[in-house]
Amino acid sequence: MSAAMAVAMVSCEGGEEILGPASLKAEVPEVALAAEGETKTFELKATRDWSAEIIGSDVEGIEVSPLSGKASNDPVTITVKAAKNEGKNRTATIKFTASATLTAIVTITQEGAQGNLKSIADVLALSSGIEAETEGVVVGTYNRGFVIMDETGYLLAFNAAYTEPGVELNSKVKVAGTTAVYGDLPQLSIASVTTLETGLTVAEPNWLDVNKDNIENLDLTKCQPIKMTGVLSISGYYYNLSIDGTTVQGSISYPLESLGLADLAGHEITVYGYFAGGNNAKFRNIMAVKVTDNGQSETPVSTIAEIIDAEKGSLVKTEGTVMAIHKKGYILGDATGAIYVFTSSEPAVAVGNKILISGTTDNYYGTVQITSASVEENDGATATPTYPTPVDLTGLEAFNAFTVNTDKIDITYAKLSGVMQSSGYFLKRDGANYDIQLSNIYESYTDLAGAEFTVTGYIYGFNSGSNYYQVIPVSVETEPYLRAEKTEVECAGSDTSVSFAIKSNTSWTVSCDDAWIIDYTKSGNGDGSVTVSFAENSGAQRTATFTVKATGLADVVVTLEQQAAGTVAPVLVYTLSPVAGKDNSYASAGADIDVDGITWSVQGNNTMVPWRIGGKSLSGEKRLVYSTAPIADNIKKVVVDHGSANSITVDNLTLTVHNSKEDAASGENPVSTVSVAFAANDSVTFNSDADWTGKYYRFTYTVTVEGDKNKFFEFKKAEFYK
Repeated sequence: MSAAMAVAMVSCEGGEEILGPASLKAEVPEVALAAEGETKTFELKATRDWSAEIIGSDVEGIEVSPLSGKASNDPVTITVKAAKNEGKNRTATIKFTASATLTAIVTITQEGAQGNLKSIADVLALSSGIEAETEGVVVGTYNRGFVIMDETGYLLAFNAAYTEPGVELNSKVKVAGTTAVYGDLPQLSIASVTTLETGLTVAEPNWLDVNKDNIENLDLTKCQPIKMTGVLSISGYYYNLSIDGTTVQGSISYPLESLGLADLAGHEITVYGYFAGGNNAKFRNIMAVKVTDNGQSETPVSTIAEIIDAEKGSLVKTEGTVMAIHKKGYILGDATGAIYVFTSSEPAVAVGNKILISGTTDNYYGTVQITSASVEENDGATATPTYPTPVDLTGLEAFNAFTVNTDKIDITYAKLSGVMQSSGYFLKRDGANYDIQLSNIYESYTDLAGAEFTVTGYIYGFNSGSNYYQVIPVSVETEPYLRAEKTEVECAGSDTSVSFAIKSNTSWTVSCDDAWIIDYTKSGNGDGSVTVSFAENSGAQRTATFTVKATGLADVVVTLEQQAAGTVAPVLVYTLSPVAGKDNSYASAGADIDVDGITWSVQGNNTMVPWRIGGKSLSGEKRLVYSTAPIADNIKKVVVDHGSANSITVDNLTLTVHNSKEDAASGENPVSTVSVAFAANDSVTFNSDADWTGKYYRFTYTVTVEGDKNKFFEFKKAEFYK
């Protein structure tokens, strides 16, 4: 008797027939069934006794047979039957098991009348960037979308392009879109909306009372029904609620005009609605459904000195004269002192106005201020206020001796001086302990970089991280200055005239002794241009020198170079002129910013203009600006303008040119590499004899920063010439 026969006989005596090696295999991995209902079969081979189970959250109406069987060398036919599916697309699993170790899985899918519709809870559980479809009843609306609910929860549906909700309250809708997160709150970015029913009866929810005791700890990840009570202030399109006892405010997001909020500024109101995100530590957004007017606030009028000493988060009211103003607030003064009023957007007041305001006290990095201010009375006067005698800080010794209490800064009316930087709003001076920021000013002084400024205004803040005072100017004076927009000008051999710009605040003269120049502008006063005329060049390249003079100022020399006969001057085809980016990262992650149709990845503080490239505690680290889309033309010259360099060393500046955005991002496989010396407050030029048609560009700055403070240089613009 053979060993195999002996094994078979022993096995039979145990009750289960064993047929060769243990095996369990389904003929197919998946069975797809039609939404109308369908029956399908497949074969299962099992050399051991087996059983099956159906696994899934939605298996009603799905039948599988048989669910068990004996060992066999012959296949078994498995039948899968599903009834018509009136619900969502569904998936189930048949798990076959034989002995202790053998399994086989077959997936059952069936489309449904409701497609891939998910519950709100399922949508909330998805990560960002996932397409999803859900339905629910509209319980809240605002001018950028709405909130829907089903039995599993609430969901904010948002579309930044909306100017009205597009749906009715108490209607049932189907919403398709892409999952996203605003602050910490999950939401659905709306792609399409279908109204299914209208006029439904919806029970009023249990409103969570959000107040000073719980507003800071409100769950920022959960859209839910809430109510807030506070004093309403309106500034532009901001509708904020000051809640007594806390500096965290309610913000009524994109409210409908039908709520009547425009008439309730200065009133205590109760707002009922749905939590719509907490985009920073100071605000909790609410989608308002209804508003109750509790009447005009009874806050007593206090002096500015009393408000400065008040507890943070107090509801206050005061009156005074607007002394100075900038884009995000103003200085309010009375006989007892001055205070900063933060509006976050364009103030609805003017210098000289005598006003009565209400708001909430706050302390922002030492600056005591009034936030969420509502102007209750304004006499409209615009006469120049009476200013105190300024503290003279124009001398270096006096400036360095001046200090502020960083816990509570006393607003100081002062006279200061310094040299304007390329940013157009920073002043520096040699030997000074700190810089001066002309904060959120209306006029940019970029064109006056290098000029000496004297500013009289209010010192209202101090940035200890970057060591500068924040000043709202009342008056600005500049010392005489003279400069040319470009000191090197070139033109084609066929050209017969050219112009260059002069920037000045005084009178100036121009001289040139080169014989080939026919005529030119001889003088000017203030900003102007010098127009030069000459004959078409029939010979070799030639050069002319122009000297611009102003009394008491250094001469400015401009060199004009005309190319040889038959040459064509480079043509500017694209300018990378920085715009504000979407993040503020000094680390490896850059921000993708579209500039005139070409996207650039910028590694630096790109919320500022010019971009600030740098970081802190760096040693030979690379900082990048590179394109993720090509420039179509055959570029022959790239000119990059840099601004100031603040305590940072640029060890190396290299332009590499690539065939793909992937190579531009990594720096690999360059088709050209050009290195130049970096110079602050100046331009650098990269020239090419190669074919740079349709290429990607990468500027690599190798930088060193000593110390743990953020330091940077300014990237002003890059010009690309074909």
